[in-house]
Amino acid sequence: MIRWFEHRQVYAPTRTLEASGAELGRPFEDVRFLTSDGVSLHGWFFPANPGSPRGHLVIVLLHGNVGNISRRLHFYQAWLELGVNVFAFDYRGFGHSTGSPSLDGVVADTRAAIAEVRRRQPGVPIVLFG
Repeated sequence: MIRWFEHRQVYAPTRTLEASGAELGRPFEDVRFLTSDGVSLHGWFFPANPGSPRGHLVIVLLHGNVGNISRRLHFYQAWLELGVNVFAFDYRGFGHSTGSPSLDGVVADTRAAIAEVRRRQPGVPIVLFG
Protein backbone atom coordinates (compact mmCIF):
# COMPACT_ATOMS: atom_id res chain seq x y z
CA MET A 1 0.00 0.00 0.00
CA ILE A 2 2.75 2.46 0.90
CA ARG A 3 4.65 1.72 -2.35
CA TRP A 4 1.44 2.33 -4.32
CA PHE A 5 1.03 5.66 -2.55
CA GLU A 6 4.67 6.57 -3.20
CA HIS A 7 4.39 5.88 -6.92
CA ARG A 8 0.88 7.24 -7.51
CA GLN A 9 0.71 10.20 -5.16
CA VAL A 10 4.25 11.39 -4.54
CA TYR A 11 5.76 11.29 -8.04
CA ALA A 12 4.12 12.82 -11.10
CA PRO A 13 6.69 12.41 -13.87
CA THR A 14 6.21 13.69 -17.37
CA ARG A 15 8.08 11.86 -20.14
CA THR A 16 7.55 14.42 -22.91
CA LEU A 17 9.91 17.39 -22.92
CA GLU A 18 7.91 20.57 -23.47
CA ALA A 19 10.97 22.67 -24.31
CA SER A 20 14.63 22.30 -25.18
CA GLY A 21 17.69 23.77 -23.55
CA ALA A 22 18.37 25.35 -26.96
CA GLU A 23 15.50 27.75 -26.33
CA LEU A 24 17.79 29.75 -24.03
CA GLY A 25 19.92 30.63 -27.05
CA ARG A 26 23.22 29.69 -25.49
CA PRO A 27 25.57 26.69 -25.51
CA PHE A 28 24.44 23.59 -23.67
CA GLU A 29 25.14 19.90 -23.78
CA ASP A 30 22.59 17.11 -23.83
CA VAL A 31 24.01 14.65 -21.26
CA ARG A 32 23.49 10.93 -20.62
CA PHE A 33 25.00 9.27 -17.55
CA LEU A 34 24.47 6.12 -15.48
CA THR A 35 23.57 5.57 -11.85
CA SER A 36 25.30 2.99 -9.66
CA ASP A 37 22.44 0.56 -10.35
CA GLY A 38 22.64 1.02 -14.14
CA VAL A 39 19.75 3.42 -14.77
CA SER A 40 20.35 5.82 -17.68
CA LEU A 41 19.68 9.43 -16.74
CA HIS A 42 19.29 12.45 -18.98
CA GLY A 43 20.25 16.03 -18.29
CA TRP A 44 21.41 19.35 -19.67
CA PHE A 45 24.71 21.03 -18.81
CA PHE A 46 24.89 24.79 -19.39
CA PRO A 47 28.43 26.16 -19.06
CA ALA A 48 28.99 29.56 -17.50
CA ASN A 49 30.00 32.39 -19.79
CA PRO A 50 33.76 32.35 -20.46
CA GLY A 51 35.60 34.59 -18.02
CA SER A 52 32.72 34.75 -15.55
CA PRO A 53 33.97 35.42 -12.00
CA ARG A 54 31.45 32.79 -10.81
CA GLY A 55 32.34 30.31 -13.53
CA HIS A 56 33.91 28.00 -10.95
CA LEU A 57 30.48 27.26 -9.39
CA VAL A 58 27.92 24.68 -10.52
CA ILE A 59 24.27 24.68 -9.55
CA VAL A 60 22.63 21.26 -9.78
CA LEU A 61 18.86 21.42 -10.04
CA LEU A 62 16.81 18.80 -8.17
CA HIS A 63 13.54 19.62 -9.92
CA GLY A 64 11.09 18.07 -7.51
CA ASN A 65 8.45 15.42 -7.90
CA VAL A 66 6.47 16.77 -10.88
CA GLY A 67 7.19 17.28 -14.58
CA ASN A 68 10.75 17.23 -15.89
CA ILE A 69 13.71 19.51 -16.68
CA SER A 70 11.94 21.17 -19.60
CA ARG A 71 9.65 23.09 -17.22
CA ARG A 72 12.45 24.97 -15.46
CA LEU A 73 14.05 27.13 -18.19
CA HIS A 74 13.37 30.33 -16.21
CA PHE A 75 15.54 29.00 -13.36
CA TYR A 76 18.39 28.13 -15.71
CA GLN A 77 18.25 31.54 -17.36
CA ALA A 78 18.40 33.38 -14.02
CA TRP A 79 21.34 31.32 -12.77
CA LEU A 80 23.21 31.63 -16.05
CA GLU A 81 22.81 35.40 -15.84
CA LEU A 82 24.60 35.16 -12.48
CA GLY A 83 27.54 33.60 -14.32
CA VAL A 84 27.45 30.06 -12.90
CA ASN A 85 27.35 26.66 -14.59
CA VAL A 86 24.00 24.87 -14.45
CA PHE A 87 23.37 21.13 -14.51
CA ALA A 88 19.76 19.97 -14.67
CA PHE A 89 18.82 16.32 -14.81
CA ASP A 90 15.73 14.17 -14.70
CA TYR A 91 15.32 11.50 -12.07
CA ARG A 92 14.56 7.97 -13.20
CA GLY A 93 11.14 7.83 -14.80
CA PHE A 94 11.10 11.55 -15.63
CA GLY A 95 11.73 13.02 -19.09
CA HIS A 96 14.20 10.95 -21.11
CA SER A 97 15.59 9.08 -18.08
CA THR A 98 14.84 5.37 -17.85
CA GLY A 99 13.39 3.47 -14.89
CA SER A 100 10.63 4.46 -12.50
CA PRO A 101 10.81 6.88 -9.56
CA SER A 102 11.31 5.93 -5.93
CA LEU A 103 12.88 7.52 -2.89
CA ASP A 104 15.94 5.26 -3.09
CA GLY A 105 16.14 6.00 -6.81
CA VAL A 106 16.08 9.77 -6.29
CA VAL A 107 18.97 9.45 -3.84
CA ALA A 108 20.97 7.29 -6.27
CA ASP A 109 20.16 9.66 -9.13
CA THR A 110 21.34 12.70 -7.17
CA ARG A 111 24.59 10.95 -6.29
CA ALA A 112 25.11 10.07 -9.95
CA ALA A 113 24.44 13.68 -11.00
CA ILE A 114 27.00 14.98 -8.49
CA ALA A 115 29.53 12.43 -9.76
CA GLU A 116 28.85 13.54 -13.35
CA VAL A 117 29.45 17.19 -12.45
CA ARG A 118 32.66 16.28 -10.62
CA ARG A 119 33.80 14.31 -13.67
CA ARG A 120 33.20 17.35 -15.90
CA GLN A 121 34.39 20.04 -13.49
CA PRO A 122 36.82 18.46 -10.98
CA GLY A 123 37.13 20.33 -7.71
CA VAL A 124 34.42 22.93 -8.32
CA PRO A 125 31.96 23.80 -5.57
CA ILE A 126 28.52 22.30 -6.22
CA VAL A 127 25.30 23.90 -4.99
CA LEU A 128 22.22 21.67 -4.92
CA PHE A 129 18.96 23.50 -5.55
CA GLY A 130 15.63 21.81 -5.12
